[in-house]
Amino acid sequence: MHQLKKCSSYINKFILASFALIILVGCQNSSEPKEEKSLTLIGQPWQLINLQGKPAILGDNFRPLNIDFLDNKHIFRGFGGCNNYSGRFDHTVDSIEFGPAMATRKHCPNTMDQEMAFFTILDKVVSYKIEDNQLFLFDSKEQILASFKELVAKETETN
Repeated sequence: MHQLKKCSSYINKFILASFALIILVGCQNSSEPKEEKSLTLIGQPWQLINLQGKPAILGDNFRPLNIDFLDNKHIFRGFGGCNNYSGRFDHTVDSIEFGPAMATRKHCPNTMDQEMAFFTILDKVVSYKIEDNQLFLFDSKEQILASFKELVAKETETN
């Protein structure tokens, strides 16, 4: 019986010490500042949030219009709200030039206007800036044509 009490005492102390350690480690991690991810043009999928001063609408199957830049091939691609698209681009630190976009040929009555407006502005874009975790595309008069936010992985799924 004495052995059982002694063993039980050790188990209680072990559990208490483990619990205290878990609390201390948890408190230590939560007090450290979180590193903010630095977003870049290349390799970062972007979701449209505003197009020519109008809030973006979700596309077919409630998927957002998005764009992704593949630097090693100078290709941009994405989902226009109805159709998948791709094309070529060139860029420097803050300038960007889009080639014509090639797209699939589906018709989606609720999202075609936004998709066509997006394809139209690509020809007018001359520069970009990433600020406050957003991508902004500008015309030659430095007016914002479109703004984007980081696209989360589940939103990039294509059919």
